[in-house]
Amino acid sequence: MKLIYPLRKTGLAVKLYRCFLEKERLSALRKLGSLAVLIFIVFSCKEPGEVSGLKQIISFALPKVKTVSVSIDETSGVISVVVPYGTILTDLNPEVSISPEASIVPLASVAQDFTKQVYYTVTASDGSRKVYTISVTSQKQGAALITGFSRDTVRAGETLLVSGKDFGSFGAGIQVVFKNASGTEISIPSKLLDSTRLGLVIPAATNPDSYFIKVIKNKIETVSAKTLLVKIPPPDITSVKFKNILQGDSIHITGNFIVPARYDYRLELRTDQLRFPLDPAKKENGKLSFLTDAKLPAGSYSLYLLNVREQITSIPAVENIRIYDNQLPFIKGIADAKTAYKPGETVRLYADKFEKLTTRFYQVELSGNGVKYNQNGIYSQADKRLSIVLPADMKASRYTVKVIFLTDSAGEVYNLDLDDTLTITE
Repeated sequence: MKLIYPLRKTGLAVKLYRCFLEKERLSALRKLGSLAVLIFIVFSCKEPGEVSGLKQIISFALPKVKTVSVSIDETSGVISVVVPYGTILTDLNPEVSISPEASIVPLASVAQDFTKQVYYTVTASDGSRKVYTISVTSQKQGAALITGFSRDTVRAGETLLVSGKDFGSFGAGIQVVFKNASGTEISIPSKLLDSTRLGLVIPAATNPDSYFIKVIKNKIETVSAKTLLVKIPPPDITSVKFKNILQGDSIHITGNFIVPARYDYRLELRTDQLRFPLDPAKKENGKLSFLTDAKLPAGSYSLYLLNVREQITSIPAVENIRIYDNQLPFIKGIADAKTAYKPGETVRLYADKFEKLTTRFYQVELSGNGVKYNQNGIYSQADKRLSIVLPADMKASRYTVKVIFLTDSAGEVYNLDLDDTLTITE
């Protein structure tokens, strides 16, 4: 009592005595750590009516966001938060822990836009204040990662799927480039399917070669570790010079992806039951000529062009060709052809071997613009010409020409189509 009594005369003794009475509560709090015990001692042992000057943000978090780091600088009052690239920072409610008995404005329950700096004011129970600045920054955008292709070899004109990571979420920010060993680069149309997949459409005109794939995401480049082999697409027959020929004549075709210096080609004439292969007699890029056999059966054929080395075949040419018996009548074209004709004019056709058929009646069928005219033809054996007079009421248009050989009773014996057309003007 002699020791305690003098102390009871002082404020310190009173505080220690009260704290002694809270011994059981302190032992429980020790489990929470020394900081919690210290805060408890200071605030639980103060005199009634005593106020605190503590006004700290003890912890700060963005619970709906994956954060890389959070640091609190008490000296400057700046809380720095780093988040991954692309994190959405608008309309977020933070979790904020502050000093006991202090208050904060705005409340943590108020959503904030952390794309810009946000300020919080912490007010202690004694009325003093401290302002904290919350600064949230995103990490720099990382380069995309290419992990593989859906195929290692494709043909120009086909599609390809590129897989990887971090392709982003905006297709406009992605550019794909093919780069070969010599450094030549080709821009490739692409579609962003998601952050891990890119769909590519390889232009048909892409030169056959091995290419590295470069993905450029907002000016940050990444290049595939392996190459993609692009092969030539199937040949494409775009036109046939003569669609009506005699046995033994040549077939002249023009098309895309025809490179005789690099590949061998073969033309196939097909019917429903037969196939007749022809090797080219004349070759140049984009053009090939094939000589038919004089004994090739007369008839209508579809045309297919085969790239022999690549073993790929074109789709059939848009129009079939017709091969005529070289011992029967044939029209070789329009004599003294003009660019355009007027109704009522005479048109003369080169006629060959008309004597091979006993019929002497010839009808010329003119078809165009949804109308058809049939005119009688007059054959002159002296100059081997078949002449017709165009109808006086013939409408202006472009017309195909067919010659029909008729019996005395108007039955059809034979017919010939012309490659030449007639353009009629009024």
